[in-house]
Amino acid sequence: MNDKWSPREVVHRDYSSHPPAYAPGYKTSVLRSPKNALISLQNRCQRSPARYLAATTSALWIMT
Repeated sequence: MNDKWSPREVVHRDYSSHPPAYAPGYKTSVLRSPKNALISLQNRCQRSPARYLAATTSALWIMT
């Protein structure tokens, strides 16, 4: 018997069988559900990752 999963055996999640992200009947969903829309970081990182890295690194260096 093989304990490892092959790619063909993986079952994709059925989102229709799960409750929504915000369901007031579930205490943890109220605490963990997003309150604001998600922000896409893809464009921000593509423009100038080196400039962003330099800014955050120098800010951390100044704070210490």
